[in-house]
Amino acid sequence: MACYEIPVISPGVGTAVESGDVYCLETPFYEFGWGGMMIEDAVCVGERANDVFTTLGRELHEVAA
Repeated sequence: MACYEIPVISPGVGTAVESGDVYCLETPFYEFGWGGMMIEDAVCVGERANDVFTTLGRELHEVAA
């Protein structure tokens, strides 16, 4: 087990991205004194366009404690 699953897509890594591949793209957000969260999108790579499976909005909702 590792922190990240292969393939890893980042600058300097020669990962080949091919049509039909499905990835979970993770975008972390951290703020000092507040905490952090992770936004994840499941994406299928297409020949001409990509299909994003995530349908949730990007609004930040505050939940009362």
